[in-house]
Amino acid sequence: MSVCSEESWKTRCIVCVRQTLRRWRTKTRLIHVNDGHFTIAVGPSHRRVVIPTSHLIHPTFRYLLAKTEEEYGFTNNGPLTIPCDEKLFEEIIRSISRSDPPSNAARSN
Repeated sequence: MSVCSEESWKTRCIVCVRQTLRRWRTKTRLIHVNDGHFTIAVGPSHRRVVIPTSHLIHPTFRYLLAKTEEEYGFTNNGPLTIPCDEKLFEEIIRSISRSDPPSNAARSN
């Protein structure tokens, strides 16, 4: 292999890696999570939602976590995913948030 073709091969590899990184960055949205919050994925579309950690002790949310364990077990790789209809989940979070201070409301990203 000549030096010229080796250099062009390296250039093509670098271009390919850069394109892959660019695609990856556009597909993954970084979500800023404030202290006292965590992110979960909801529904079949895996929509990310930021939830206050105070919701973890609410009986309804604990039920959702138990259903998640039944669905996925403890070996799920990746973010915590709640197998729940997105609209229903929004209603559940609104209901839970009513008992929390307004600053702890969940936000969707």
